[in-house]
Amino acid sequence: MSKQSMSRRDFLKVAGLTMAGTALASCGGKLPGGGGANPPVYNGEKVTLRFASWDSSTGADVYNSVISQFNAANPNVTVNAEFTPQGYDDKLITSLSAGNAPDVFMWWNLPVLTSKGAMEDLTPYYTGKSSLDMKQYYPAVFAMNKVGNMVVGTPDAFTPRAVFYNKKMFDDAKVPYPTNDWTWKDMVEMAKALTKGSGKDAQFGYYVYSDTYPIQGYLWSNGGDFISPDGKKASGYCDSPETIQALDWYCKLQTELHVAPTQTDFTTLGDSSAMFKSNRLAMLENGRWPQSDFMKTPGLQLGTVLPPKSPNTNKLVTVLHEASFCIAKSSQNKAAAWELCKYLGGEAGNTAFAKAGWGVPAMPSVVTKLGMDKDPIEKTWVEAIPSGGLSCFMRTTVWDKVSPLFTDAIQSVFLGKATAAEAMKAVAPQVDAVLAAA
Repeated sequence: MSKQSMSRRDFLKVAGLTMAGTALASCGGKLPGGGGANPPVYNGEKVTLRFASWDSSTGADVYNSVISQFNAANPNVTVNAEFTPQGYDDKLITSLSAGNAPDVFMWWNLPVLTSKGAMEDLTPYYTGKSSLDMKQYYPAVFAMNKVGNMVVGTPDAFTPRAVFYNKKMFDDAKVPYPTNDWTWKDMVEMAKALTKGSGKDAQFGYYVYSDTYPIQGYLWSNGGDFISPDGKKASGYCDSPETIQALDWYCKLQTELHVAPTQTDFTTLGDSSAMFKSNRLAMLENGRWPQSDFMKTPGLQLGTVLPPKSPNTNKLVTVLHEASFCIAKSSQNKAAAWELCKYLGGEAGNTAFAKAGWGVPAMPSVVTKLGMDKDPIEKTWVEAIPSGGLSCFMRTTVWDKVSPLFTDAIQSVFLGKATAAEAMKAVAPQVDAVLAAA
């Protein structure tokens, strides 16, 4: 896997739950817990809740601040926060299967846990006595909190994918800055002009990934996909002319055009973030996570722009990264847990998490309040939202098994062991078999 700079959203960077999927399968059926159409309502009684997140100590400071605000509004609710930056998914799965999971927890691959009955259906909570207006969220973001007819989370601050660009490198090369109407062809011409040198003196125009999560946006924009919209098959999708064309173009940025760094270059020049900050990488397509770090880098002249459109369709479909605040089915304090979910996924939480630089608020009203839609750097993230697509992992419960198959196939193209057409045609029946067994 290519090296790159994503910190607190590593779960959203790639679609991998291999160990977690194994643990779930070993549960053998539904996980413990109850539920009902008439949700309980919190009446102010003394309650202790456990909250779990994958964040590190830096993230913990922000969460603890938001939780303190929640405690001030709900003085009889004690929230014990648990932060597990390493091995979070396995730890959570183990606790869910044992029936002693945290009351409220962060999660992203919702179909996996929903299929095993691990999460409370929040649909009646949203419309109950202690309601929460679903319409206050961006529709594309709220859709990532739903599995079928169930709503199983409140939205965390999220991020689309966009392109950071280094203005100094563009100025030095006398290359005009990219604009939101640019295409793949425009990007390639810019990348060629911005690529030069070798070894320690090398600089590159663009950055490519071998992971399915970031690549899917390029496929969608060209009319392709990895799997069908209903998540039941890969044949006819991953091996379609549109998918093959997009993947072939994408991989050749590194293998033939040499405008993107290789693993050897990472060893010499550092990861994508280090290369971007040291004027060795002109354009980096990513989520919003590294933006705060970039803006603190002395001398770095930062710009943001939407990813380029496919020249074949003149369309752009962006990838969204989003996590949810969920309630465990096994929780004995669901009424209070819902109040915490509402707070974390509401205006207070989304405001705090956006200010911390983690993402874009899931609510347009908060985006407007913070002025992000007017800021020259931030507005790109807002402009990307309407183009958001529903990621492949939301369409099937076995993406943890499917994604590695695709990643291996993509790696074979980067390594010159197969063409894009050969790799996708070979992997299609393998993925079909996994999807059919789901």
